[in-house]
Amino acid sequence: MSKATQWTINTLAPLREHLSPWPAVLPSEVGDPIRPLKIGARADLAVLLPDGEAHEVLSRVLRRYTRGREYLAALAAPDAMRHDLAGNPVEPVAEEHRIHLGPKAAQPPAPQPQETVIVTVKIKALKVTAVVPPADLKPLPPGVDVVLALEVGDGMKAMARLNPKSYRKALATIAELGAENVAVIIQGQMTRPGLIEGAGIVVQPKKPKGEP
Repeated sequence: MSKATQWTINTLAPLREHLSPWPAVLPSEVGDPIRPLKIGARADLAVLLPDGEAHEVLSRVLRRYTRGREYLAALAAPDAMRHDLAGNPVEPVAEEHRIHLGPKAAQPPAPQPQETVIVTVKIKALKVTAVVPPADLKPLPPGVDVVLALEVGDGMKAMARLNPKSYRKALATIAELGAENVAVIIQGQMTRPGLIEGAGIVVQPKKPKGEP
């Protein structure tokens, strides 16, 4: 009887987070018997899954699992039977579905996983340089403080308090040269999450294309 190896368990692992309870027809641990699946088992499993990514995971996992040497050996076994999701035999494996494997070639030893070592180093601050779209900078009423909220990706934010005079000067340069002709850079340092300290704003003219 063909039995599950560690490769088998690792192959099925991505499906575990989407299928609960785990179908009896699929092995749960090393040494469990490999049972050929009934025709249409994929559709039966798909009914148990939520829509979306889980169906892609199911297709990918089953494709790899049913092409594995252990599963093919189970198909080719004498008197092999196909099983439903509960692990009950339902019909013999058709002769045209049997793939008789030759002697297993010697496999090179699996590479050992590389160890990751985390080295912790304490520093005074992280230097931050952020490029800001010039067109997103808006005029503000006189006499107000300027705090720039920078958003990165989905939900990550950092606040930078700017000198109002420097901010107005930056806006004037953008208006003079055109937003498409300048790059706006915010620089500062970070000692706490989400807060850029000592932030400054610089407007740099872009070099024309082709200019060295």
